[in-house]
Amino acid sequence: MLSLPNLDQEVKEGDLLIEFEAQAERLALERSKATLAATEKELAVIRQQTTNKREEAALTARVDEVAVKEALLKRGGGPVGANAQQGGCPRPPAVHSRPRPHQAWASGPQAQAAVAAAA
Repeated sequence: MLSLPNLDQEVKEGDLLIEFEAQAERLALERSKATLAATEKELAVIRQQTTNKREEAALTARVDEVAVKEALLKRGGGPVGANAQQGGCPRPPAVHSRPRPHQAWASGPQAQAAVAAAA
C-alpha cells in the first residue's frame, strides 16, 4: 500500500489518496488457481481408479459365480438355473456359511444365461 499525499497537503476531489499494491494478491491467486487445477486432475485420476476397481470387482464376482456353478454341475448337482426355478436353493450350503461380501448372487434370466454360457 502506498499513501501519496502528505498529511498537511490539501486534497481535491479526484486526487489519488492511496494506491494498493496488488502484486502479492495476484501471485497468491495464480498459485491458488494452479493448485486447484492440479487437485482437479488428481481427483479425476482417483475417480477413474475407483470406477476401474468397481468394474474389476463386478467382473471378479461374475467369474466366481460361474466357477461355483461349474463346480456344482461337476458334482452332479444339476443345472443351477433349474434348481432356482423349482424353488430350490441355487447355492451349495458351504457358500451360505461363508458369504463373500463382494459377490452378489444373481437370479432369474441373468443367472440362467450365465449357467447356459458356462455349460
